[in-house]
Amino acid sequence: MFLDRASGRLASTMDERYLALAVPFFVVSMVGEAWLSKRTGKRYYRLHDTVGSLGCGIGQTLLGFWMNVVVVAAYAWVANAAPWRLPARPGSCGLAASSASTSAIIGSIARVIA
Repeated sequence: MFLDRASGRLASTMDERYLALAVPFFVVSMVGEAWLSKRTGKRYYRLHDTVGSLGCGIGQTLLGFWMNVVVVAAYAWVANAAPWRLPARPGSCGLAASSASTSAIIGSIARVIA
């Protein structure tokens, strides 16, 4: 995810779109593997392996989400706990154009945390 400066909203990257398109393929593959295993009588498909793999994938996704929440919250806390504020002057650094949107994001996060 990244901040789209034109709209001011969070936007998805192409990688997330590809993953969303691949999920139906994964489901069809698991169903096909189970069907083939039952039809041939061989044990290609084992339910506990599938449940374990899905659990690891869901756990990794949730852990990644909450780690991002912790990092953003820590960043907001540090930004608000600073003993001084540096004025943003146009042309003083390359990030001056995005300082307003960054301040808005940090302010909204700080209001949610507080």
